[in-house]
Amino acid sequence: MVPALIGLLLCLAPVHAQENSAPSSIPPGQAAKLIISNSPPMYPPKAKAAGIEGTVVVFAQINKSGRVDLARVVSGPGPLRQAALHAVKSYVYRPYLIDGSPADFRTMVHVKFTIEKPRAQSSPHN
Repeated sequence: MVPALIGLLLCLAPVHAQENSAPSSIPPGQAAKLIISNSPPMYPPKAKAAGIEGTVVVFAQINKSGRVDLARVVSGPGPLRQAALHAVKSYVYRPYLIDGSPADFRTMVHVKFTIEKPRAQSSPHN
């Protein structure tokens, strides 16, 4: 619970876009619009076999060039956390601009894991 609270506070803390200041915090929806490359996470086979689904929330800090510099799990099912973290670390973002200049930013990334249910076969109607 404490790491989740710390991650949330880090993301939501007010910051100013100044030289040498902390990166700007932007909402997940806005950050998602900047993603140019994101591979889906690899579903851990044991978690999938056990039917574990859910959302892993990852705090991410992205540098001026759009690469993830720092990623930490905030919450989510334990067996899915490492896969979510690995996926988020590979994301690439378009630069976030402040007054026309690229800037570091931080956000929360929500990585959803759902097991695709097999489609029910329809029975022939006679």
